[in-house]
Amino acid sequence: SASSVDLLLVSNLPKQKITELVKKIESIERRELNYAVLSYDEFYYRLSVRDKFITEILSSKHLVIRDDEKILTIDKQKGV
Repeated sequence: SASSVDLLLVSNLPKQKITELVKKIESIERRELNYAVLSYDEFYYRLSVRDKFITEILSSKHLVIRDDEKILTIDKQKGV
């Protein structure tokens, strides 16, 4: 992928939980991941202002694992 990150987590989980999750994924993938963590508020704000980092990720090939609020489905329909 052309993205600067392998994994973008949008979560308000404690840092320790996120670190544990990433280590598990790295173990499965057998490589170190470049990842970023954004709070829900920061992600929604950056999405709303069409932040370059977010738009690059969303415009490149990506996989959404979980989107409970369907925010990415809605934005795809709007052309983001």
